[in-house]
Amino acid sequence: MYFAIVGNDDKSLYECDIGTLKPSEDASKLPAPIKDLNLYITHAALDVVDEAQWETQSLYLKSVDKFYGYIISAFVTPGNVRFLLLHDSRNDESIKQFFLDLWDIYTKTILSPFYKEGDPLGNPHFNARVKQIIRKNL
Repeated sequence: MYFAIVGNDDKSLYECDIGTLKPSEDASKLPAPIKDLNLYITHAALDVVDEAQWETQSLYLKSVDKFYGYIISAFVTPGNVRFLLLHDSRNDESIKQFFLDLWDIYTKTILSPFYKEGDPLGNPHFNARVKQIIRKNL
């Protein structure tokens, strides 16, 4: 699994390799290991996310794209920051809760007077909280 936060200018603000994905029957067709392609796969789904966000009033867009049996789920904040999760499970409820918990800590982080809009979210406290939410929900 792989998680990324992408700003409204399509700049990557945060990335986290959650672990290895289970090989699917189509994984052998990949030209390189899936781990090396995570960033490109998630960023390729941004156009689909941009279209899907106008079709619903919900912030959680569920499954927006697929790539060789892997699913890309998305969550769009009111500030148009996109949370993207590349995964192979179909547990929508736990993924939705994952995004909601992440939105909570993301909001608290960007409201800090020390955070400048558009800067990468690289502080150790944020990273530790993300890993805690991953263990809790995924």
